[in-house]
Amino acid sequence: FTAQLRLRPHVVGGFKAAPGQWPFQVALLGASVANNANAQFCGGALIDKLFVVTAAHCVFGSRATEIDVLTGTQSLAVGGTRRHVAAIKIHPSYNDNTLDFDIAVIKLKTAATGIAVSRLIAKGQEAALARTGTNTWVLGWGSTKASGGGYPKDLYQVGVPIVSRTDCNDANSYDGEITARMICAGFKNGGK
Repeated sequence: FTAQLRLRPHVVGGFKAAPGQWPFQVALLGASVANNANAQFCGGALIDKLFVVTAAHCVFGSRATEIDVLTGTQSLAVGGTRRHVAAIKIHPSYNDNTLDFDIAVIKLKTAATGIAVSRLIAKGQEAALARTGTNTWVLGWGSTKASGGGYPKDLYQVGVPIVSRTDCNDANSYDGEITARMICAGFKNGGK
């Protein structure tokens, strides 16, 4: 649970998601904290009734027993089911300094049945489904303020366009830190 303490997620410029709009969205929770809103530290997507995909930086350095996954709700205040984690598999090439290969799969101890799952895109589909300029959504319970604070109990969403790696890697942006395994999205002037 140590890696999660340094995270400061944000969903700035967004709005509350409509009920049931993102059924596959899950919240990662510190298992030792009873209150879901206080326990939440990252998100993920249910990709199968037993598997969740998330960022490796969310679970790096954590044991399966330290994390629960909240499924079946878009609220950290009410509803949903806390599920224990059976196993965590981080990409073998993950680099905690550069965040390259920042992907992990969580196996749940009990199946999340009756919930729609998300689909992952393959590298070959990226050109069509995540091409530069395509509008996409970022989801989460992160801070609604760029300066931090304002963490909502309801799932928020913000629409942003996909940005080319070339633009994202410009010296005025991420200055070369975006690898071929990352997708960039947002606005040059920020705000979302």
